[in-house]
Amino acid sequence: MIKKHKLIIFILFFLFSLESYSSIRFNFTYNSDFQKNQLINQFQYYNTLSINSIYKKFSTGLLIRLNNYYLQIPNDSNGELNFDLYRKYIQFNSKNWHINIGDFYTLLGKGLVLSVLKNEEIIKEKTVLGGEIRYSKNSFEFKALTGIVKNEIDSQKWYLFGNEILFNPLKNIKTGIHFSFINDSETNNMVLGKRFATTLSLRITKLLKVFDFYVEGGILDFNEEYLQDGFGIFSNLSYSKGRSTISFEFKRYNHFDNYLNNPPVADKGDEQSNLTDTTGGRILYQYSFFEPDIVAFFNIGYYNESGFSGPHIYFGLEAQDIFDRLTLIGSYGIRNISYPIKRTNIDILYQISDRISIETTYKNKFYKISESFIFEERDFNVEISYLPKISLFFLYQYSRQKIINRNHFYSVGLKYYFSNTFFIRLSGGTIRGGETCSGGQCIRVQPFKGFRASIFKSW
Repeated sequence: MIKKHKLIIFILFFLFSLESYSSIRFNFTYNSDFQKNQLINQFQYYNTLSINSIYKKFSTGLLIRLNNYYLQIPNDSNGELNFDLYRKYIQFNSKNWHINIGDFYTLLGKGLVLSVLKNEEIIKEKTVLGGEIRYSKNSFEFKALTGIVKNEIDSQKWYLFGNEILFNPLKNIKTGIHFSFINDSETNNMVLGKRFATTLSLRITKLLKVFDFYVEGGILDFNEEYLQDGFGIFSNLSYSKGRSTISFEFKRYNHFDNYLNNPPVADKGDEQSNLTDTTGGRILYQYSFFEPDIVAFFNIGYYNESGFSGPHIYFGLEAQDIFDRLTLIGSYGIRNISYPIKRTNIDILYQISDRISIETTYKNKFYKISESFIFEERDFNVEISYLPKISLFFLYQYSRQKIINRNHFYSVGLKYYFSNTFFIRLSGGTIRGGETCSGGQCIRVQPFKGFRASIFKSW
């Protein structure tokens, strides 16, 4: 942690050094979250101030944090004050060069060898602290990076190096080689040792004007002899003509987890990637009606995960601005690998007038492992908005299994906009928590009981 006085001196020097340039542009964003967590009887706060600037080909940024809990584990907080320079970076951008120094997100290929990206759905925002350089000219692209990655609560740390080379031998063909080296720090509780991942990729676009193709595959080599080496492959073939789009996807991952990769799931994005032993694929068909704007879709997939196999079938539609007032998004599906999991999702937005709208959301997840264990979770949310000033919401959640000694959860709140760049949000009640997945990754959100107040200001 950076000491408070050193941090303040650094920030003042940073601002005054940039102020001398008349053409520099600044952006400041302040976020403040304050809550009374009744489950642990603690007042909690999480404040961030983001300072970004641009001067010619250079850009810089700082994210200062003042907090006494982590967003991922609010119920495990001990209430200790933390004041630090959480994120910082300097970038240089030109026609051919892009250089990052400090904290940055990165992705190599489709994420089979390395994926360090922000995912707000599951409160994931690991970054690489180090350096990255990218060069591109004509048909050639090169990227190399090195640094340290920590998880969000500083309990694990990894050292890494990665690079990739992309080459276009023809206009619509791109080939690539992607590589990463990762090693655990000495304080990591789950030590895998040194591991090397290497993949090759091929992309073909506008094939016969209607096909797009991508394939990437390679190996994961562990230096430790007791760990089994792995391999992985992902491919996608898409056909698009007129109103129809068909996508074929296939995956095969075997002992392919290096803790910093996230290959495509070849399924819905809210399903978790199984990188230990999974084989499967899907066909997704979409048909578009342009007047009104409606997209109907149907998906059928089949997967084998660690010896269990079965289909995943879902269907639904997305209808936008029906009669200039109604938007409807709905889907229903069954995923039956080791036991059938049924999901229903419905989102309805109705524009009562130019200023008043009402949105309702319903979610249901149900599965039955045995007569003694039946899982069911339901969410029902209603939000009424009066643009551009205020919105009110009510959330009801249900869990068949008791969580914090209850099956039913209720919360209410409001959001008030003083301007487009300044708003406050107030809420209170109980929230169920539970597993949330996005982009193939999952996190278990802790339950909450209490009230929250949030402030957002940008200038």
